[in-house]
Amino acid sequence: MKEKYFVVFILLGFFLLAGVTKADQLALIRVTVEQRIEAAQMNLKVYQDFKDAILIGLNNELEQIIRNKGWQFEILDPELTPGEYFLVYKAGAGTYSKPGRVLLDYPRHALVRMSESDAYEAKAAGYEMKRLIPHPIQIKETVEPFIVPASDTLIQQMVESVSLDSLLLTLRDLQNYQTRYTYSRKCDTAAWYLYDRFNAIGMSPEYDVYLAGTRRDTSYNIIATLPGQVHPESIVIVCGHFDSYSNQPYILAPGADDNGTGTAAVLEAARLLSQYQFRWTIMFITFSGEEQWMLGSYHWVDSVAVPQQLNIGGVYNMDMFAYTAYDSSLMYVIRNIQSTPLAILAESVNVQYNIGLEVVNFWDEDCAGDNTPFWEQGIKAVFVLEDSEWGIWNGSNPHYHTTHDTIGNLRLGQLLRGTQLAVGCLAAMAGPIGVNAVAERPFFTNSATDVNIFPNPFSKYAVIPKHENELFLIYDITGKLCSKNLGNQIGTGLAPGVYFVRSAQYNSPVIRIVKIN
Repeated sequence: MKEKYFVVFILLGFFLLAGVTKADQLALIRVTVEQRIEAAQMNLKVYQDFKDAILIGLNNELEQIIRNKGWQFEILDPELTPGEYFLVYKAGAGTYSKPGRVLLDYPRHALVRMSESDAYEAKAAGYEMKRLIPHPIQIKETVEPFIVPASDTLIQQMVESVSLDSLLLTLRDLQNYQTRYTYSRKCDTAAWYLYDRFNAIGMSPEYDVYLAGTRRDTSYNIIATLPGQVHPESIVIVCGHFDSYSNQPYILAPGADDNGTGTAAVLEAARLLSQYQFRWTIMFITFSGEEQWMLGSYHWVDSVAVPQQLNIGGVYNMDMFAYTAYDSSLMYVIRNIQSTPLAILAESVNVQYNIGLEVVNFWDEDCAGDNTPFWEQGIKAVFVLEDSEWGIWNGSNPHYHTTHDTIGNLRLGQLLRGTQLAVGCLAAMAGPIGVNAVAERPFFTNSATDVNIFPNPFSKYAVIPKHENELFLIYDITGKLCSKNLGNQIGTGLAPGVYFVRSAQYNSPVIRIVKIN
């Protein structure tokens, strides 16, 4: 009898051991377009999608399926530990050491495993990083072709009218001051120059006067306003600081890139957009005191924007965007979470108007510039920059804050395209008025009547007059169908961002809509 129980015990142990599976592993699978579709049909869950490769948790059963399919894969971590994986970015030139245990290494970023406490230390040390999601999500099939609406011809005209000669005129004039250090007399002279330039294009600029820092030096911000014709209380802002800095700030700080480029972009945007009418108000602001930790922008936000409760829909802060460490068209649009719609709009404008940049929608809650005072007040703002702040501080621009920051060291194509991006974003948000503008450019439904969308941009929802009970399809910027709405509540429930609307009953062209908040 004992022998019988002994045999049963041995058999039970054998079956238990046979059922034991090894712990899930983190694996990288290289996928073609066809394999992506198949992976989506398998309901394959991913921790990160690199487009041509995916990160998954791999168990015994799934590993066998993938081997049978002949897919290429690589085990990155033999013990899957969700929540401890981070993508660590290096935006600047040169090599850098990586925190944590490196699992996958690319020239500009690395996948590493580290604890949350180590990640906080790495963040404090200046690393830019993104944590992989702790719970995998289903892979998406290859996205549908991008739906590019017929370009808003007024905005296209504005974008194409950006003049490199005009930008260089401003840059040369600013560089010729030799320095625009906030505590120098030449910075004040540069402010008066900017005032005169706004006047020359037919605007009525204003001085915003403040006392700079503990030195109590009188300093100036210059503000020019183009009033909106439909919703003048709604405001979009483009800004850039005109002060400069170097290791010899009182003597020589030419500041062509930092930040003659941003100042030139603000003036060029004012020159072009002042020739048109818009639904929203556009404000063009040149700040001083940025190099002293945003003295000018803090003063304006704290003494004007907040007390007057200005309804600011978005701010594009243009700051040193014309030097690239690589032969590329990279342009960083740096945002906090709240400002994501502005970065998405920049991506869309770049594609729709063929500007030719590679827009990097870059999340950095700590990025400090003239965007910071707006962020602290809960106002959406993005920082348009040639690199991440960390990349610049780590040497991607060797001329940064030196006497060699001159026009001769800039990529003029970047100067042109970066300004075109700003002009396109401002115009898209403010909504030009004219027969070819967004809200006025109709398409036709099967009832053969014009379809217009009001307001556009909108906050809660938009309306299509005379088509309130018809069904419309709404697509996101990747071309994926994301919503269906009746014409009386277009955009209801959507997150802020850029979308495209077309009739569900008729294969119409699409109209771009912008949801602000």
